[in-house]
Amino acid sequence: MMSGVFTYIEQGPVWVSWVILAAAFAVLAKCADLFVDSAVGIAERLHLPKLMIGIVLVSVATTSPELSVSLMAALRGSPEMALGNAIGSVICNCGIALALCAVFSKTSVPVLKYAFRTAGGFLVFVSILCALFVGVDLTLSRIEGGILLLCFAGYLGFLVRQYKQGHMREVNEADVTEIAKPARALLLLLLVGLAGVILSSKFVVVTSVTIAKSMGVP
Repeated sequence: MMSGVFTYIEQGPVWVSWVILAAAFAVLAKCADLFVDSAVGIAERLHLPKLMIGIVLVSVATTSPELSVSLMAALRGSPEMALGNAIGSVICNCGIALALCAVFSKTSVPVLKYAFRTAGGFLVFVSILCALFVGVDLTLSRIEGGILLLCFAGYLGFLVRQYKQGHMREVNEADVTEIAKPARALLLLLLVGLAGVILSSKFVVVTSVTIAKSMGVP
């Protein structure tokens, strides 16, 4: 059934793709919120440290829209869209989100020295590694992608170890709003949010490709 819907979108009028794209973005944003909120609620009930909730769980969950769109694009044979989405997300986070935070904040944005050394150092390392991988043959292979995933897993392990050793207690001071819902309700919301993110991402990819082809955009 879904394949028939996607076929209609690809072969139908372009205005249909625009409408579905707008609706898919709205559903994607709402389901991502559900996914993040329920994930945080479950983590709190499991008594996970706030560092794990904030830096690890929330940071990964909030990137679920970009992650899902990139995966769907790659699986549907549009790796260029996946690459553009990944690079565009980083540019928007650094060039828009971080910039607006500094512009509209009442005071200068404080940066913890230890967090800057660890997170900043890892970001620089991964950026250089990606440049080396792509700079050799202008491609990113499965092995190179696997190495990047191992680097990410290693970084998460490093954060957990540093937290247990008490080096990042100051990062753990920020309060996380508790979500007073039953565990079953949180699990249901988590599954609904995840399913919504995946499904809406498929529509985003299909409609985006259709619109791009109609405009002659690569």
